[in-house]
Amino acid sequence: MRQYLDIKKDYQDAFLLFRMGDFYELFYEDAVNAAQILEIALTSRNKNSENPIPMAGCALSFSPAIYRCSD
Repeated sequence: MRQYLDIKKDYQDAFLLFRMGDFYELFYEDAVNAAQILEIALTSRNKNSENPIPMAGCALSFSPAIYRCSD
């Protein structure tokens, strides 16, 4: 998460899609907002902790939908 947060601080006004394996993942407010806009599932990381981190993602094969949203 440290790498994600380090990058995100420089791009606070944009969605940061962080590639993790075969997925693009979003976290925190980006995840909440993207899940609503893209109609994808909102889940969380560290579900059993006191402060789970909102997370949403999509497979690389879903990426054309992401590009359409940026038009």
